[in-house]
Amino acid sequence: SALIAVGGIVWQLLLGVPAGIVAAYRPKSAADRLATLGALVGLSAPPFWVGLLLLYYLAYRWSIFPLNGLGDPLWWYLALPTFTLGLAGAAWYARMTRAQMLEVLRSPYIQMARSKGLRERTILTRHALRNALTPLITMIGMDFGYFLGGVLIIESVFGLPGVGKLTYDAIDQLDVPIVTGAVLLAAFFVVVMNFLVDLTYAVVDPRVRNRR
Repeated sequence: SALIAVGGIVWQLLLGVPAGIVAAYRPKSAADRLATLGALVGLSAPPFWVGLLLLYYLAYRWSIFPLNGLGDPLWWYLALPTFTLGLAGAAWYARMTRAQMLEVLRSPYIQMARSKGLRERTILTRHALRNALTPLITMIGMDFGYFLGGVLIIESVFGLPGVGKLTYDAIDQLDVPIVTGAVLLAAFFVVVMNFLVDLTYAVVDPRVRNRR
C-alpha cells in the first residue's frame, strides 16, 4: 500500500502540476483548453473502469504489463496500478494549480519581477509556483494519508496484497476486528499526514514561519 501510495502521488504531480502551469501561463489558449478537457475526462472516468481498460489492452491483449500481483522488477508491476490511482488525482491537481497560478501571476510582485527583467522560467518556478504550493501541499498530505490506509478498488482490480485488499477480504468474510483495525489505521495515517503538512507550511512559505 505504501508503494502504491507513493507511486500514485508521483503520477499526480507529474501529470497534474505541469498541465496546470501551462494552462495558467497561456489562459484561453489551445493548451489551456486541452488541459481543461483532460482534467474533465480524468475526473469523470471511474478508477475501476480505467484500471480494467488498462489491464485488458496493455496487459491481456498486448502483453506489455503483467496482469496482476507483484514480481520483479517491482516498478513494472506497479506501473499500471499507480497510474490508474494518479490519473483522477492529476485532474484535481491540474485544476487547482491552474487556479492558484492564475491568481499569483496577476499579483503586483510578479509584475515587478518582470519589470526587473527576470526570465519567465525563473518567475514561474521561483516566485509564482512557490506561492501557489500551499493548497497543493494540503492535497498531497490528504491524498497520501488516504492512500496509506489502503486503496481498496485499485488493489482489488490489480490483485495487489495491500491494506485495501485485506479490508475487502475482511468485509467479504465479516471479519469485524480486521475491518476495525483497517479503519483505525487509515485514520491514524490521515492525522499524521495533516500534522506533517502543517510542519511543511513553515518550510515552503516564509510568511507562516514569521508568524510563528
